[in-house]
Amino acid sequence: MAEAVRLEPVGPGRYRLCGELGFATVPALAEGPGPKPHRGRVELDLAGLERVDSAGLALLVDWWRALERQGAALVLRGAPGQLRALAAVAGLEEVLPFEGPAAGGSQQAAQQVS
Repeated sequence: MAEAVRLEPVGPGRYRLCGELGFATVPALAEGPGPKPHRGRVELDLAGLERVDSAGLALLVDWWRALERQGAALVLRGAPGQLRALAAVAGLEEVLPFEGPAAGGSQQAAQQVS
């Protein structure tokens, strides 16, 4: 059974995602309000994610697009290597607003994607 994913506020416009972000856990987050911007910005710390699949990537893309429509910017910090590898396969690595180094080894992440 997948570990529940949690979106935890850590400050105005700042959140942390922890757990597994995948097919089994994304629907609960997708039904919720999602992250709220502060001063036109949302910072999302992804270092606490243990596993991410394409459903998780799709949710992040949805949040990014929704925030852009509101005139707000999304910053993704501490993205696991697995998420960056998925984004690369989907052609989104240069589009999504990743900041900082990937958390975890990129070689291991690439193996998990294939």
